[in-house]
Amino acid sequence: MLEYTERRPATALILEELSTTGAQLLHIWNKSNGHLSPDFIDHARKVLLMAPPATPSDSPDIIMIGNDSFARHVFGAEWAQHPTSARKAMSRTYRQLVASSYWNAYRSNRPIFDLIGANISDENYREYCRLILPVHSRAGISQLIVFTKELPDQASRTISLIN
Repeated sequence: MLEYTERRPATALILEELSTTGAQLLHIWNKSNGHLSPDFIDHARKVLLMAPPATPSDSPDIIMIGNDSFARHVFGAEWAQHPTSARKAMSRTYRQLVASSYWNAYRSNRPIFDLIGANISDENYREYCRLILPVHSRAGISQLIVFTKELPDQASRTISLIN
């Protein structure tokens, strides 16, 4: 199947069409001016917390994997028990495919919303949307909050029509 990443505007309208969680996370990000707000805690089980990317051509290290996150669902509970080594379990090809948006969110300090179709692992093609929110802790440490949701059939075409 065709692998792709397609960037879309991170707007409440588009996110609300796909997920109230994504829209709520964007609202929290806007309200907090990109700071790591305690309001994000309510959604921690559905997101990944990631370090800033070191390079535009590889995905960043994972700090925390939410128990109800898309990544945990796809890669499994055992994989999620070791977040600092979880990235290494993903193929380099997959990490390169999805990497540039992490870099762009980090460098621009703006939310990034993507539609992605990818072979996550052997014989495991998925289409999903991903919201990347760059945040800063009170101590000034940069991190990325990442919310991902699998797309139902035909959803990527519907989103293309919205724009």
